[in-house]
Amino acid sequence: MTHEIRHVLMIEDCQIAQKVGKFVFGKLDCVLDIANSGQAGIEMAQKHHYSLLVVDVGLPDMSGIETIERLLKTNAKYKQQPIIALTAHNDEDYRKNCLSAGFTSYFCKPLTLDAAKEMISAQPSAKDSL
Repeated sequence: MTHEIRHVLMIEDCQIAQKVGKFVFGKLDCVLDIANSGQAGIEMAQKHHYSLLVVDVGLPDMSGIETIERLLKTNAKYKQQPIIALTAHNDEDYRKNCLSAGFTSYFCKPLTLDAAKEMISAQPSAKDSL
């Protein structure tokens, strides 16, 4: 059985969380790109195709919720991709707001190997990208 490489975009401004993301997704044979802000994440998502988006909800320029709402308005392909909210807020109303904005799932920080495995397993199988 071949192990497919997944291309993941993490939109996260915290350098420690970025390092954890690189380590965890690297362990899972994923290629990880990192954007430091919502606007940078939108631009990267428009230029490249990612099989998974992991988005911090508290970003410096706009919220993760606003980032995803803007991205989904301009890029319909991501309506079929998993978009994960990763946040320190462990609150049911906050979770509902994320899900209603277009996130497909909600995880609380810190990012763990088990959580990343669950994020990846929720995504659709990769199609030929040639």
